[in-house]
Amino acid sequence: MSLIIRKYAFIVVAALSVGLVFAPYAADAAGLVPCGGRGESRCTLCHIIVGMQGLMKWGMGIAFIAGVAVFTFAGVLYIVSGGDSGRIEMAKGAMKNTAIGIVVMVSAWLIINYGMLLLGVNSGIVGSWYKFDATCTAAPTP
Repeated sequence: MSLIIRKYAFIVVAALSVGLVFAPYAADAAGLVPCGGRGESRCTLCHIIVGMQGLMKWGMGIAFIAGVAVFTFAGVLYIVSGGDSGRIEMAKGAMKNTAIGIVVMVSAWLIINYGMLLLGVNSGIVGSWYKFDATCTAAPTP
C-alpha cells in the first residue's frame, strides 16, 4: 500500500477508535437502554424490546453513515488518483462494494417489511412493525 493510503487508513482507524471509546457515554445520554441506570427503574421485558429497537435504529444509522463515508473516501481517492490505474481500480471497487452493502441493508429491511405485510401485520408501504410505542412500567421491587 502506498503511504497516502496508509495515512488515510490510520486516520480512519483512529477516528473509529475514539468513537468506540465515547460510544457508551453517547448511548447513556441518548437513552439507548431505557432502564437500569442511576435513578431509573429496573428493567422489564418491555424495556428490553425498546432497547433492542433503539439498538436496531442506531446500528442502521451507523451502517448508513459508514457507507456514505467510505463512498466519499473512495470518490476522493478516485479524484486524486492522478491517472494511476491501481488507485482508480481500488476506488471503483470500494464504491461498488459500498453501494452493494447499502443496497443489501435497505433490501433486508424491505424484505422483512414485505414479509410482515404477508403475515398480516397492517403495515402498508412504510410499515409500523418496527415501531414499539409502549409505555414501560417499572418492575416490582423484590
